[in-house]
Amino acid sequence: MRTNRRRTIAAGVLLTVLWAGIAGAQEQGTWRYGFRVIDIGIDANSDPILDSDSTISIDSSIFAEYDMTYMLGQNWGVEWMITASPHDVEVKSGIYDGLDLGSLWIAETTVTFNYMLPFWNRWRPYLGAGVSAAYFFGSDSSSAAEAIGVDKVKSDLGWGFVGQVGLAYRLNRSWILSLDVKWIDMPMDVELDGQDGSVVETTMDLDPLIIGLGGAVRF
Repeated sequence: MRTNRRRTIAAGVLLTVLWAGIAGAQEQGTWRYGFRVIDIGIDANSDPILDSDSTISIDSSIFAEYDMTYMLGQNWGVEWMITASPHDVEVKSGIYDGLDLGSLWIAETTVTFNYMLPFWNRWRPYLGAGVSAAYFFGSDSSSAAEAIGVDKVKSDLGWGFVGQVGLAYRLNRSWILSLDVKWIDMPMDVELDGQDGSVVETTMDLDPLIIGLGGAVRF
């Protein structure tokens, strides 16, 4: 119920931003291709697993993000971002507290509709809203996980709404620097696959806070 309410509110905000952007779009602009170093902040625990108080925990990561923006007008743009980042997985609390489950990768892609505030000369703060999708892959179980029969950790495709704020600085006609912050409402269905073919299912709110610093070139 709480997740549905959050998604309803986020959907309303997104539709409002999209409507305003379509109404205010001017001439089509240019393409911008960029690259950011991102800090993916995750503080997520799953629901209890294995009939215990133990939960699955995924740590934060620093990695890279590719982004591409198409400017719909002077102030409006559509931005597409993609990343794949490595994360450690362990068990928190309960009888399995501290158990190292190994590592996995999270593939994530985001599309936002953003508005750049038209002031501050070379400085351009911006706001955005959109949607994101993610899934786990490349699970590598630790020896401790294998000892209790866990073969891999995987997930279904998760999706959620995104809020975005940032600050862009135009170095010259072609090059732009940016500080970007995104928060993603991302519920995930997670599975622990056993070596004997068994499957343990649980859910977690991944909800990453992603802070990025990078640059882009305009064509």
